[in-house]
Amino acid sequence: MLESRKLTLGYEQHMVIKDLSFCIKPHTITTIIGPNGCGKSTLLKALSKNKKIASGDIFIDNQSIHSYSHKTLAKKLAILPQSPLVPDDFLVRDLVSYGRNPYLDWMGRLKEEDYRIIDWAINETGITHLQNRKMSTMSGGERQSAWIAMALAQQPEILLLDEPTTYLDIAHQHEVLELIKRINGEMGITVVMVLHDINQASRYSDRIIAMKEGCKVIEGSPKEVVTKEILKEIFGIDANIYEEVSYGYPYFIVK
Repeated sequence: MLESRKLTLGYEQHMVIKDLSFCIKPHTITTIIGPNGCGKSTLLKALSKNKKIASGDIFIDNQSIHSYSHKTLAKKLAILPQSPLVPDDFLVRDLVSYGRNPYLDWMGRLKEEDYRIIDWAINETGITHLQNRKMSTMSGGERQSAWIAMALAQQPEILLLDEPTTYLDIAHQHEVLELIKRINGEMGITVVMVLHDINQASRYSDRIIAMKEGCKVIEGSPKEVVTKEILKEIFGIDANIYEEVSYGYPYFIVK
């Protein structure tokens, strides 16, 4: 569904991503991990056509993203950047309605179908009781749910999330990740996200791509990636690896 072929990109003379190739399977959750500055966020920008590519290419359904218009691509793919901003007086429902922009005609008017999908997205993310609240009055977890509702209203096949749990406490991190997992499982939306918490990546991902200095070190299942050797190579840490009893995913504790 989503493929990178020998992708190289960066800023002026500094290449952040170097010859990166991977293939994301449909209906899966893939998490990108790696040290700060290794190119994770830059990669997401490129995958959403928000960053110019130096060489290589990105494909969705075997078609280069450069052949898609921005409007057509927005019907295929939605992205939530780190800490997105919105005016304080914006109502939740108004924010969610922006997800319908790719489907509006030249007059920019919402139709009955658009309102139905907005209601659906608000309901699916569990924020019906908050839809008439101002974004400035919401908790971090509630705001993130509202942004995800906006992305759902876009009806994408692929959802890109750049550190969706940033600045959230542990309870709200869990809520957001459970919502993402439910969206993936019930709606079949392919999810690609960046996370700093490797144990969370292990729990919520089907596949993990581990990067270092702009290159892919390994791509595989959580059990293949979350190992003593890989954690040492990428993060320079000595860790003990354990297996969670109920779900069977690996987690680590630094020695």
